Amino acid sequence: MKGLLSTTLAIALLPLALPGDANASDLNVFLGGGLGSASVGTSGASSDPGASTSVLMLRAGVRLNDILSLEMRTGVAPGTSNANDVEAKNIVAFYAKPEIAISDRLLLNAAIGYGGVRYETANGGHTKGSSLSYSFGGEYFFTENASVTFDYARANEEKTTNADTIVIGLDYNFTL
Repeated sequence: MKGLLSTTLAIALLPLALPGDANASDLNVFLGGGLGSASVGTSGASSDPGASTSVLMLRAGVRLNDILSLEMRTGVAPGTSNANDVEAKNIVAFYAKPEIAISDRLLLNAAIGYGGVRYETANGGHTKGSSLSYSFGGEYFFTENASVTFDYARANEEKTTNADTIVIGLDYNFTL
């Protein structure tokens, strides 16, 4: 968990290290977290129930402008229910996230990026999978800086394994 928090903090602070114009506008950063569900299954195998678990997800990112954000998500899956004795342990993903404002308080987004999942098998083996990942979601601002978020994300590892997450969370937005 310590590594998870330090990784999230490092990604959140990364924009501060980027060169920029002294007269540029302020940097808009968001941090958040959520709870949800993660499932891992075999593509095309309708008889494979896959692994399903609850997931704690942390998010950090920067809004580059009104229509584009960069975001990092990392999560842990504390327990798994699975007929095949495969346990999803952690999830990490990086996204470019175009956003569209539907109203003053509601944003919708579709993101594309790269993500990975680390698995553990019943016999103690470990494996990792990573691939192109995509996400769809929304964000409702109930104050100027605080919002409720909803995200669905999918990663397809080598066209054989799907990793899906659905997360509802809270974000806090601030300007540096």
